[in-house]
Amino acid sequence: MTFSELLSALSAGLDGNRFEAEYIIDGVFNLRRGEIALSAGSREVPPDGAAAAFSAMRRRKAGEPLQYIFRRAWFMNLELEVGPDVLIPRPETELLVEFAAENARLNARVLDVGTGSGAIALGLFDLRRDLKVTAVDVSPAALAVARRNRDRCGFTGVELLESDLFSALDKERVFDIVTANLPYVSEEELADCPAEVRDFEPRLALTAPESGLRLIRLAVERAPQFIASGGMLILEIGETQSAAVSGFMTAAGFGAVGVIADCNGRPRIVHGKKA
Repeated sequence: MTFSELLSALSAGLDGNRFEAEYIIDGVFNLRRGEIALSAGSREVPPDGAAAAFSAMRRRKAGEPLQYIFRRAWFMNLELEVGPDVLIPRPETELLVEFAAENARLNARVLDVGTGSGAIALGLFDLRRDLKVTAVDVSPAALAVARRNRDRCGFTGVELLESDLFSALDKERVFDIVTANLPYVSEEELADCPAEVRDFEPRLALTAPESGLRLIRLAVERAPQFIASGGMLILEIGETQSAAVSGFMTAAGFGAVGVIADCNGRPRIVHGKKA
């Protein structure tokens, strides 16, 4: 079997999804789309490689995300390790990172709460090497992934701590920007999520009580004591939650509360400034 034939077979097995077939070939053989089309198409596929590719195809057909199958995902300019202990980074989270980077003063102190794979913290540091970044997560397994990503990127200056929201932080520590992508899906909403989310991504990082708002509410209520005067809180939210989260921020004393929409016009980021 040649690589061109393998690509056709995988595409057929994935109901014509050529992109995912190309993703599998790249994951197994490190062959990009252009290489298959221009130089590698007529080459014979090693038998063990073909077996690995078809195994990945079957796992994908069962609903497992390709990012988990190959334990990698792109976020901003970074290739990160991902797995069942962390969420797969989403494009809307890149909006949060870009907004935080644009609004951070020189040498700003940044805290990322619920860091998961470390995507927000590492993406910010990649854009702004002057930032003093700390990232926390309640899950030791997620932090292990974040540490490997930090070390893989060479961003050893990014501090990683195990913490339930702000619990492990010294009360004297303050930050100029606090970011968070906390669980915001309700149990009812999870039932309607695609199988690749519902059945494979970690529920600890997905769902929260109070219609998905409990952890966000707690973070907003507790954040002010850890934010310097004039500092910002920036949160990723579910698309139906902007009014509720904006209300939490106003009640907690944040001013200049604003909402950022994603490329589809859905409100996905809420931010506010401490007086």
